[in-house]
Amino acid sequence: MKICQLLCSALFLLLVGCSQNVKIGGVVTFSDGTPLDQGMVTATNGSSSYRGKIGSDGHFRLGRLKDGDGIPQGNYRVYLSVNWTEYVANAEEVRFDEDLASDAEVRKVWKKGEEKQIPHLLIDPKYENADSSGLSIEVKRGMAPMSIVVDRAK
Repeated sequence: MKICQLLCSALFLLLVGCSQNVKIGGVVTFSDGTPLDQGMVTATNGSSSYRGKIGSDGHFRLGRLKDGDGIPQGNYRVYLSVNWTEYVANAEEVRFDEDLASDAEVRKVWKKGEEKQIPHLLIDPKYENADSSGLSIEVKRGMAPMSIVVDRAK
């Protein structure tokens, strides 16, 4: 009887231990060391995705239901959601702002009545797709925080 109880207790501890998530986070920077101060990091294993919002200091914490609740051990492809597109209808014009050129923001001028898309590109678009980002991670207990370095949009 005691052997059965010990085996059941060991099995329970094994199952509980295997189901716990690993608390993992890190920082996203540009190649010059400047932190990326917005967006989302996503790690996916094909069947599940885990996300973390990038803070103003470039730091993030991955989770399923909320930032920082962790993810299971395993291999993941990683991508970022940072760039966005502004849709403008019936605009008279949008002027190019040279002060924003360093942020790779694009402004176009068009005639009234036309609908245009204005892309706001902060990072190279390749980082916004798990298949093209080239970013991956093996999540395991006791691992160091992630360090993701991205290129600015050209």
